[in-house]
Amino acid sequence: AESKAFALSLAEALDEVKVQDIVLLHVGTCVSWCTYFVVASVFSRPQLEAALHRVVKAAEEKHGRTLVNTERPGRTEWECIDFGDVVCHVMTPRQREKYDLEGYYSKAELLEYAEGQAS
Repeated sequence: AESKAFALSLAEALDEVKVQDIVLLHVGTCVSWCTYFVVASVFSRPQLEAALHRVVKAAEEKHGRTLVNTERPGRTEWECIDFGDVVCHVMTPRQREKYDLEGYYSKAELLEYAEGQAS
């Protein structure tokens, strides 16, 4: 329950920077290394960077959580930030279609995020 609430909070932070197509995947039944993925699409590098900043800030300020992976993001169209139990994937629609996380983890429970859902 704590991981789901945290994932929803990260989705809400992403929503604040107007990313698109936010979904949560409950991957805990498919993998051993995390419980939820939060997946979202962005349309520019500045929006991607704003989304990453907002997620990290929300995690620290609202939940006292810091990144497990402390490497700085690269300059790719797909960035991943790891909080241990929740991993946030932010990418362009092109990368999202190419790598199809929702399809690859099709056995995971898919939860579509609706604006304000975490409130």
